[in-house]
Amino acid sequence: MILEYNHEQIELGRVFDSIPRDAVVVDVGCGRGRNLDVLTRLGFLNLIGVDVNPSLLEIVKEKGYIGFTPEEFGSKFKNACADAILLSHIVEHFEYRPLLDFLAVYLERLKPGGNMVVATPLMSEMFYNDFDHVKPYLPLGFSMVFARGPEQIQCQSDHMLSLQSIRFFRAPFRLQWHSVFYVQDGPKWPLWINRGLRLLFLLSKGRCGRRSGWIGRYRYEGRRTKQG
Repeated sequence: MILEYNHEQIELGRVFDSIPRDAVVVDVGCGRGRNLDVLTRLGFLNLIGVDVNPSLLEIVKEKGYIGFTPEEFGSKFKNACADAILLSHIVEHFEYRPLLDFLAVYLERLKPGGNMVVATPLMSEMFYNDFDHVKPYLPLGFSMVFARGPEQIQCQSDHMLSLQSIRFFRAPFRLQWHSVFYVQDGPKWPLWINRGLRLLFLLSKGRCGRRSGWIGRYRYEGRRTKQG
């Protein structure tokens, strides 16, 4: 149905298209299992959800998926077990040094040659609407931190990734800076304008919208060789 159109999920499917359907895919920060549902519809058979919230994991398990807390996942899978790791709307919640430590934990569980898929928003007027958003991460900067060769940056990860494909997803244009969006008093025309912009986005299948984020598929090249 047109009202169920989700451009991000469509682009996520395109990024995952080249990954074998029998791959073991770990969705880190799976929440209620929205992306697990997407991957199931695409035909993926071996899905694992990881989330810090036990209540959300119960929902995931009720849907029939395997679900673990990060501690459970870390204790059960000590070696490389995953063919692909999905990090959807996760990295923007970290400062960069804690992010490198966080990613290292999961890259240790990713098979060499496997895929890490990152989906994250771009900077926009709406970015800090999420109270716990820390900073946006851009494709070029991300690639530099995980590059095979040395880069003129403050630090690089011990793990190497190479970008294989990238897609940009879009969201509806919308007004934001009007009092009616924050207190329900005043003229309703801004609300109607946003509803019209959303309808335009849906009818155009995402063509009439703003570029709101990116999804990158990285190949895991293994640990960096220490020099000296």
